[in-house]
Formats: sequence, structure tokens, C-alpha cells
Amino acid sequence: MKHRVLVIIGEEDGWRVRLDGVDVVSFFGPYAQEWAVREQEELAQLLDAQSSYGNPIDHRDNAHQIWA
Repeated sequence: MKHRVLVIIGEEDGWRVRLDGVDVVSFFGPYAQEWAVREQEELAQLLDAQSSYGNPIDHRDNAHQIWA
């Protein structure tokens, strides 16, 4: 079973969302953390929906949330 990993990383100058070790999007500014959390939630929903509709990815796969 393949596991997908979503990571939100807070840094001094911004927040990054990563999927399986690859940067998906970065946010900067006063609302960066809020936007990163929202993006992570939306990506998790998309991954879940993708696996529910017969995608070759094992239907038991899910996105694990990790805060760094």
C-alpha cells in the first residue's frame, strides 16, 4: 500500500505545503499559515476523492497530516 504524505512546514518567512516530499505551494504574508492549512485540507480531500473513484491508487491510501 502506498502512503501519500502531506506536510505543512512553517518557516521564518512563510509556510510550505509538500506532498510526498515535493513542494506543492508556498505562502507568505500575514495569512500564510491559514492559507497553507486550507490548501493542505483541500489537497487531502482531492486525494481521498481520487482514490474513491477507481484510480489505480489503492483505495486504502490516504493523506497523513504532519506539522513541522
